[in-house]
Amino acid sequence: MARDDELFTPEAVDEQIEQLSRVPRAFPPGRAEQSGRLLVENLHRLYETDKADGRSLDDVWERLEQQNPSTRSRRQSLPGPPPGRTLPQAGQRYPQEYAPAARARRGWSSRLVALGAAVALVVVVSGLVAGLVLVRHPGAGVSTHPTATPQASSTSVLTATPTATATPTATPQPPAITITEFSIPTAGSGPVGITTGPDGNLWFTEFDGRQIGRITPAGKITEFKQIRSNGNAVGIAAGPDGQLWFTERFAGLIGRITTTGTISERVVYDDPFHITLGPDGNMWFTEYNANVIVRITPAGNFTRFSLPTANSRPDGIVAGPDGNLWFTEIEVNKIGRITPAGKITEFPIPTANYTAPDAITVGPDGNLWFTEASAHQIGRITPAGKITEFPVPLSYGLGDGGITAGPDGNLWFTAPDGDNLIGRVTPTGQVTEFPVPTADAVPEGIIATSDGTLWFTEKASNKIGHITLNT
Repeated sequence: MARDDELFTPEAVDEQIEQLSRVPRAFPPGRAEQSGRLLVENLHRLYETDKADGRSLDDVWERLEQQNPSTRSRRQSLPGPPPGRTLPQAGQRYPQEYAPAARARRGWSSRLVALGAAVALVVVVSGLVAGLVLVRHPGAGVSTHPTATPQASSTSVLTATPTATATPTATPQPPAITITEFSIPTAGSGPVGITTGPDGNLWFTEFDGRQIGRITPAGKITEFKQIRSNGNAVGIAAGPDGQLWFTERFAGLIGRITTTGTISERVVYDDPFHITLGPDGNMWFTEYNANVIVRITPAGNFTRFSLPTANSRPDGIVAGPDGNLWFTEIEVNKIGRITPAGKITEFPIPTANYTAPDAITVGPDGNLWFTEASAHQIGRITPAGKITEFPVPLSYGLGDGGITAGPDGNLWFTAPDGDNLIGRVTPTGQVTEFPVPTADAVPEGIIATSDGTLWFTEKASNKIGHITLNT
């Protein structure tokens, strides 16, 4: 497969080094050897992509150790290279077979971190899960394909008690749900974002397939090829013009597609990430590496607003209930708010460590809810800026999952990094979890529909999932 050289820049490598220095300091119990081999192999691949820079594998470890001294112990605990492959000596280049195709949506940092099974560097912090009560309920989670016979599976539920910041008065019984999965025709397409369309269908982005997909409520999938070959589609949202607008990372494009499948694209300079319809009738999106929020009119004219905090890496964005836009700043532990006129206010997240705020949505309670990819927490922020955090009982963390307001008055989220589940959190912070039928599916985007169901993407298993609440 041909390589897209523009994806593998020195800046992408620097981002990977910075992100790796932040990951927890130990491998999961019993997973050290597997995690170490995967990390070694991916580091080989990473440095093959940066041919012009002339650095070796020793260079990345040296820089990692400068930023995080605990990296040395991780390096010493790693096994050798994968079977049949030779670890290059200091200063040597890496064999061509280590160069991979593009397989993630946030530069090389997410190629290892978002796919938690590939890096799997997680610390189980016992203090965060104090007060958890394990309850198992029999149920029928159903996995089906358009041409396959449904297979029954069991449902495991974890109920978490929120921290003292928000204590619930009762623990409700979790609802029984049915999950149906539909395979995408193009193999390895890597679906990520998903939204509802004005035509009553669901529309989703295919990051690796570089296509836009449409799925009907009955599960029929149609795919539409993007114009540019180097545009990895990520975010998608319905626009004011009856079309679906989407971002193309690395190609620096904003695209839109009619409900009949006609695609047009607009160059916007940098790396657009997530996108939403604003209260002013314009589309708003984040530019992850450029550190700006961008407003684009239906006519294609855009205005860029720089963030006050440098290198904040804006990620998720949503129109708030207060007439403003709200977004996450994944690298600096903040939630941002921008008015339609461009005035920006930032709110620090109470947890002092690196929480990596990621996806964000409006809750049924009139507040904003967001995921903390590195902190095993779901956050809530009021329009006035008051933040409350709720622990989520996970083994690997939330990762690059999504969050949306559900039809039942709760919030629903995905946990792609190893836990492979769909979660529900009540407005008071109680968490219930449901496993995805397909193992290692990597569920990411999630959205509720007007018929009282939810849909989500499965990036690794190449499927679209459908959730029915059986209550």
